[in-house]
Parts: sequence; C-alpha cells; structure tokens
Amino acid sequence: MGNRIAVLAIAALVLLIGCSSPPDVLTQIDLHEQLESGVSLNSTGGHYRAGATEVTLAKIVSLPQGQLGFRFVISSPSLKGQCCSMFPQMGLDAPGVTPLPDGTYQVDIAEDHASIASDGKLRFHLLGGRPLRTLGSFSLDVSALGVSF
Repeated sequence: MGNRIAVLAIAALVLLIGCSSPPDVLTQIDLHEQLESGVSLNSTGGHYRAGATEVTLAKIVSLPQGQLGFRFVISSPSLKGQCCSMFPQMGLDAPGVTPLPDGTYQVDIAEDHASIASDGKLRFHLLGGRPLRTLGSFSLDVSALGVSF
C-alpha cells in the first residue's frame, strides 16, 4: 500500500511539472532574439549617466511571464575592455554583453515587471571596469519613455 501511494505521488508530481509552463526566456540567446524581433514598447530612447559612463536605452520589449527586455548601449573610456553588469536583472545562463565595433557595448537584460516602482521608475546600478567596481547608477522612468502597462 505504501509503495502504491509513493508511485501515485511521483506520477502526480511528474504530471504537474509537465503541465506547468516554464518561462519562455530561459537563455541569453532567447532574450537577444526576442529583443531583435520584438516590437519596441518605448516611443523614445533614453540617455543616462552612471558616473562617467554614458548609458543609452535603445529598446524595451515585452517578454513572457510579465518580464521586460531592455537593450542598452554603454560607453565609457574607464571600462578598459571590461563591460558591464547591471543590477537588478534576471539571472540568465550567460552575460548579455556584446562588444560593438565602435568601442561601445550592447547590454541585453531581462527584468520582472514587478521590479518597477509604483511611480514607473526602475533604478539600475552599473558595474564594470578593471578591477570590477561600481560605475554608478541611474533611474529609468518607463512611463516617460511611453511605455504603458
């Protein structure tokens, strides 16, 4: 009788796991593809400074499971070939940093919609350089960028 209950419990667990839907953004490649093909939610770009680092928001897209994808372009002479990490961000399988030919970096990150404060702002902290250090922080106002929820 005890073995039968254990087998039924395991079968129920397998069915439950099989029926649940995992998030569609599982890897950095998935995020990159969705940022490339997704419709931009923002009607304007944003330009920010995090210390001496210039940060440009290129695109925000809607992702599954209430997530948002952000594409930034980062430029700073103090990075010395070591760019960048942003916090907060969802941890995916690999860093979403792509060096560009002009010496800037494209940074793709995913973030949960719930991270946005009630006033529509999301504060980011930028890390980078050699040695790795805090470069600064900036606030992104998604409402001011034309993003509505």
